[in-house]
Amino acid sequence: MAAIARPGVCENGDRPMSKKLSATAASVASGKVPAPVKVRLKRVNCDQAIPYPPDGQTREWWHRLKNAFGTASSAFVGASLQQLIAAARLPNSGICEIAVNASLEALVLEKNWEG
Repeated sequence: MAAIARPGVCENGDRPMSKKLSATAASVASGKVPAPVKVRLKRVNCDQAIPYPPDGQTREWWHRLKNAFGTASSAFVGASLQQLIAAARLPNSGICEIAVNASLEALVLEKNWEG
């Protein structure tokens, strides 16, 4: 059987090539895991929803969303959230808050993993 080369993995396949820990990996290693950025959705109809903070702290929530999307632009965050909501629709179904939050968490993990 031929060996399959994977980028970013050492020859023995069990250690990443970089010793640099991402912010998430470092915080997990130290036991300080940041709270995930979540959204709540107020459904307008089956295809549209308005995102809002789950805890009522709008300013802090918006700042955390800007960090998650890697931008300082509120317009970009708003547009990206609407695209994420549209992309997270379940087949033959409406908008799913769980799918939106899972997609947002995957985005945050990917950003932190690369950082």
